[in-house]
Amino acid sequence: LHGLIPRDFVDCGAAVFHALSYQRAMKWNVQPQQAGCYVSLAAIFGAVGVGAVITALAQAGEKWLTPDLPSLFEALKRIPDDTYFHVSFRDWSANGHGRERHAEVRMDKRLWPLTMWSLQPSLPDRWVIAEDIIPHSIDDSAVTRAATETESSVLFEDGRPQNGSPLRNALAEVTFFAHTRLVFEGIKPRGMSAMLFKRRGVGIIVSLEHQLLLTARSTVPQLLGTVE
Repeated sequence: LHGLIPRDFVDCGAAVFHALSYQRAMKWNVQPQQAGCYVSLAAIFGAVGVGAVITALAQAGEKWLTPDLPSLFEALKRIPDDTYFHVSFRDWSANGHGRERHAEVRMDKRLWPLTMWSLQPSLPDRWVIAEDIIPHSIDDSAVTRAATETESSVLFEDGRPQNGSPLRNALAEVTFFAHTRLVFEGIKPRGMSAMLFKRRGVGIIVSLEHQLLLTARSTVPQLLGTVE
């Protein structure tokens, strides 16, 4: 059934893309191979809409055809973050009837990294992940000061050294982001209507080289999300 029901998908800007399934291709009377990428969750591709089939992306005079998921992933990798790009798609909504349409989309890789998930059937099944890693600059001035300062750099009024000052200099503000549809474990507050779930807190920088930070579970309540 893996050939009839695609399991692989691309995640970009909280949008999810699948290959066209055999059943849906039969319903639309199209060839499932090289037909394009099906939008199952729109998110930043809201102007395109769920149910559309993306056939090409374009930006700055360049155009990339997207007949399958690997080509879509490579095309999205070429688009810089926070820039607009052109999307060509087939509209299979109620009144679309497969007409070719176009839309402008703004890329967002900061909160939702570009990722492609590929299933390798085996015993047990295994997922292979390809990510488009975007390096983020780290302001290590506070930690550098903490490493060079001594505990006697901050004194009490009576002249005694104030212990723990390097620890205070290693404190950092922590912000957790996640799409509201990806919030689990019952942490979604009532009445939330925005697309972005956010938590703020404080953490301690453990290692800049390995990008390790210690924070509370209430600040980062789940593994799926983005931490800044």
